[in-house]
Amino acid sequence: MIIFTDPHIEEKHISELEEIFQEIYDKGAQGEEMVMIGDYYERAKLTPKELFFGTYWAYKFAKKFKVTFVIGNHGMSGGESVIKYLKFVGVTVVPDYLITVGGKKVYFGHFMTNKSIFEYGSSKVTVKELEKKADYILLGHQHNPQEITKKVFHLGSCRYVNFNEVIDKEKHYALIDDFGNLTFEKIKSVTPMVDVISSLELPTLNAKTKVRMVIKSYDLFKREINSLSKWRDKFVEFKIKLDFEKPKASTKVKREIKKEENLEKLVDKWLTEIQDPDVRDVLKEVFKDDSKKD
Repeated sequence: MIIFTDPHIEEKHISELEEIFQEIYDKGAQGEEMVMIGDYYERAKLTPKELFFGTYWAYKFAKKFKVTFVIGNHGMSGGESVIKYLKFVGVTVVPDYLITVGGKKVYFGHFMTNKSIFEYGSSKVTVKELEKKADYILLGHQHNPQEITKKVFHLGSCRYVNFNEVIDKEKHYALIDDFGNLTFEKIKSVTPMVDVISSLELPTLNAKTKVRMVIKSYDLFKREINSLSKWRDKFVEFKIKLDFEKPKASTKVKREIKKEENLEKLVDKWLTEIQDPDVRDVLKEVFKDDSKKD
């Protein structure tokens, strides 16, 4: 049995998912069981390319494996999951799944538990309750892999979807052999994700990388912001995170500003000098006039 989860199919990441799906496809044997634990698509309103790609691979998987897809929380419209149509290409679509492999019960679900890393007190599913269901419990939804107990696991997304996953060293799929033994395999074709804190690191990175520039100080922000736009198209993904508090002007400086020009007008004027339109949009949010708060 081969298991993966949370591919979140999006048009801009189809080339990466093509490699990941092919790697998983090649690993399994003809007639073997395959389970996907939710969030096959990112959204319910699919682009033509997303629809074609997702349908093609569901069909291809179903021609080789006995395929079960668990419904996730993405790709929902009016309370219905968009992946339900995949039954017409041979995929079984279910809200959760319980199966016996090699004499061991294995349960698959797409949700957080009270012990999940990103569960913040809202989950009604306890680990203690889950452990009564089966010998192994494999969960989707949380993109960061986690061994909650020796029986309960978040498998983690099969690719880097969001930058809160940058802490994960690897992405995995799972295997369960005919004797019920569970193992995890590294996905080799995943596009890596990294944080950098200086533009000096950018030339050393492979173009096939998802990069986030974390700016730690206002001084660094002023020095580097206009030079970062040239890196936007080099990498698979490039984002900027402002990880500092907006400096506040002293009362004296505020009075001087008000004498000459309204602070909001000064900020707007400064923003027009920013060359990259995406950067400008970010800065408009960061440097909003806070006079109403004073």
